[in-house]
Amino acid sequence: MLREQLLFTALRGAQGSSSLPFAMFQELALNIVEGRLPPGHEVNSAELARRFKTSRTPVREALLLLEREGLVVIPPRRRPYVSPVTLAQVREMYEIRASLYSLVSELVVARASDAERAGLTALQRQLETDADAGDVDAYFWHNVGFRAAERACRATMSCSAGSAV
Repeated sequence: MLREQLLFTALRGAQGSSSLPFAMFQELALNIVEGRLPPGHEVNSAELARRFKTSRTPVREALLLLEREGLVVIPPRRRPYVSPVTLAQVREMYEIRASLYSLVSELVVARASDAERAGLTALQRQLETDADAGDVDAYFWHNVGFRAAERACRATMSCSAGSAV
């Protein structure tokens, strides 16, 4: 449940809803982000309609939400597929993230209290534990939580590490 909250907080247009298209969107988005649906994987709308016991209209709505988030590509008159990611895109994303995380860290350290920095340090220790254990999934989700705590810290300069994780 925490994974899903963290993921859907990060997605721009993923406002909560109890609709069937939104439930399909959530399941597919989680499968894409966690790698169960790899880049280039074709998304069969008829199969999804059967699995969710619905018509193809809600499936198309879910796919449009996924396309808006950049998670799928819907070519004209062809089957949708999971968005590909090139090595160059990955490098560029990590270079930009490294620069942004450096700036965020400087701001948090300069403005946060000792207690707030201690909370972030505890989260960092959890990431180190995950890395030492080789638990990639736990590391991924704890990192999302760490970044959410950082974001909360930047927004209010009142870090409460436990509230974001």
